[in-house]
Amino acid sequence: MRTRQTAILSVALILSMAGILMLRNKLEPASADSGKATSRVTPTPRERSATTNRPTQTRPGGSKDFQSFSEKASSGEGVKLTPAEMENYLRSRNRDVESLLVVFRMTLDKALIDEALEKAPNDPEVLLCALRLPSQPEERLKLIEDFKRNAPGNGIGNCLAARALMDLGRDQEAVAELSQSTGKPIDNFIIKSCQSVEEAFLSAGYSPLESKTAALFGGNCPELLQLANPVWKKLESLRLGYESAGKDADAQALRDLQARIGHSLQQNSTAVESVIGIAYEKNAWKGLDSPEALAYLQELTLRREAIVEKSQQVDELRKDAAVPDSDWLLYLDRIKIFGEQAANDWILQRHPGR
Repeated sequence: MRTRQTAILSVALILSMAGILMLRNKLEPASADSGKATSRVTPTPRERSATTNRPTQTRPGGSKDFQSFSEKASSGEGVKLTPAEMENYLRSRNRDVESLLVVFRMTLDKALIDEALEKAPNDPEVLLCALRLPSQPEERLKLIEDFKRNAPGNGIGNCLAARALMDLGRDQEAVAELSQSTGKPIDNFIIKSCQSVEEAFLSAGYSPLESKTAALFGGNCPELLQLANPVWKKLESLRLGYESAGKDADAQALRDLQARIGHSLQQNSTAVESVIGIAYEKNAWKGLDSPEALAYLQELTLRREAIVEKSQQVDELRKDAAVPDSDWLLYLDRIKIFGEQAANDWILQRHPGR
């Protein structure tokens, strides 16, 4: 096992993190009837009332309307545009690829991703979105290979390939894919897509603050689920099998791999990705009884608790009407630029003791 210093380089634990703002919606699998292709947006989103469709008025103190809106956006329910608003947005953007992806993420309408694939068949973001639809294992692997070929530097392609291979029982090939993912950034394009989502909500009459909130917290990240429990449990099962068979070198190689995956995930900008990464690292060190291993496990536990605690504090702060909407606008911008954890630190330092 690498030492604590050189190991710088997952999800029952996540289920206990109900307080994390981004976790509650981003790990929620999207639900939509994706099997029926249509030429226009299908009426899957729930119609909003005229009251919630009006822009929120900001004032020096926090807006109660925004507090309610942000809670809904960060819940599993999320916030979506109405079918008419989606169609208007698509029309205003001449149904370009960006707009098609924005509406597809809200509806999982197969016709939209088919249209995007026709316009940009080699666009990695389009290919990744296409993977959100159910498909046969071999068909899915082919789509993943297309993604990897067009985004060779993005580790999420290797991770998704590993999950698909595990589903087919090809465990050794899956481990090889995970090994290739280490050292690469894992990018699911969510931060990149936020600007387009924000523009879509602005076009429907939402306030800037509501639009930013919906963009950052109103989506979901099924790709993270691909890297969570199934892969984590499979690696654990393989490692335990090696240990039982006395194949210590193979078991050690899997520990190192888990640690590297965990480190890669912790380099990303969201709290949930960091927690998944910590879970991977903890699993890599679990079962080692050296003082160094025990100390590092404790450090990982404290690191995770700090992330959870700050996320919960920010969640509570959103309910405080004394925090001006202008600060929340800055906070949301900081998430996009500096990452969620840095933004959490900033807003908590700006409003200490609340």
